[in-house]
Amino acid sequence: NFIRLKNNFKGEQKSGFCQSRNPKKSVKPLPTHKKTHMKSKIKILTADEYRSEKSIGASDVKHILPPKTPAHYKAYKDGLLRRVESKAFTIGTLCHTAILEPDLLDDAYVVKPSEIDFRRKEGKAWKEQHEGRLIIDESDDSMLHSIRANISSHKYASKLVKNGLHEVSVFATHRSGLPVKGRLDILGRENPGEYVADVKTCEAADMQSFSSTIFRYNYHVQAAMYCMLAEVEKFFFICVEKTPPYAIAVYQLDDRALALGRRNLNRALETIASCEEKDEWP
Repeated sequence: NFIRLKNNFKGEQKSGFCQSRNPKKSVKPLPTHKKTHMKSKIKILTADEYRSEKSIGASDVKHILPPKTPAHYKAYKDGLLRRVESKAFTIGTLCHTAILEPDLLDDAYVVKPSEIDFRRKEGKAWKEQHEGRLIIDESDDSMLHSIRANISSHKYASKLVKNGLHEVSVFATHRSGLPVKGRLDILGRENPGEYVADVKTCEAADMQSFSSTIFRYNYHVQAAMYCMLAEVEKFFFICVEKTPPYAIAVYQLDDRALALGRRNLNRALETIASCEEKDEWP
C-alpha cells in the first residue's frame, strides 16, 4: 500500500535535485478543517519547553496506531519503553537545524578532527575539553553543510522554508476532549498560501520510495494532526536524502492521504479518551 502524493509535485530529477514540474497547478481543496472546532493556540517555546507540555503529540499517537494497541500506549506513557537516541536520530535533528535554523548550526556541535583517536591520551584530553558538546566527525559536518546548500539552491524547498515560520508550537483541544499539540517545522503564511511543511531525512527521495515510507511510519497521520492544529489544507514534505548527492524533493500530500490520516488520528484519540475514562487498556 502506498500513500498518494500530489502529481503536481512529482519529482523531476535535475542536477541531483527533485524539482516540481508545475508548482502553480491548482489543486482540489480539502474539506475545511474548521468542522473540527479546534481552537488552536500558538506558543513561543523552546524544544525542551514544548516537550514538557503534557498534551498529546503525534509522536505519542503512533504508539496506539495499528498494529499497536492501547496496552502499548499505556506502557509508553508509563515510561516502560526505553528510548535510545541513535546516531540517525541525532543527525536527523542536526539536519533540521541546518535547514530551519542555519545560523545556529555551527554552534550545535563540534567536529572531531580525523587524526583524533579517543583511545589515546591526546584524544581523551580533546574529548574532555569538549565535554557537554555534541561531537560529530568531519564527514557528517560536510553532509550538514551540503544539505544546507542544497536546500538553499532548490527552487521549491527554499521557497517553503523562506515563506514560513519555523519550529512553531501549536496547542488545541480535540473533539474527544483530549489536549493535543504539535511542533510544526514550517507554518507558511505567504505564497503558496497557508501550509504546513515538514522536513524528513530519508534513504530515497523518489516518489515511489517516499510514499512507501509515509505509509510505513504513519507520516500521513502526523500530517493530518498538524493540518488540524494549524487549520490549513496543504501539507508538504521536504525530503532530504542522507547520502551523496543529498538530493532534495518536495511533495504535497494528497487529499485522500490526509483524509485517511484524519480518520486514523480521530480514532486513535477517541480510543485513548475512552481508555482513560474507563481506566482500561486492552
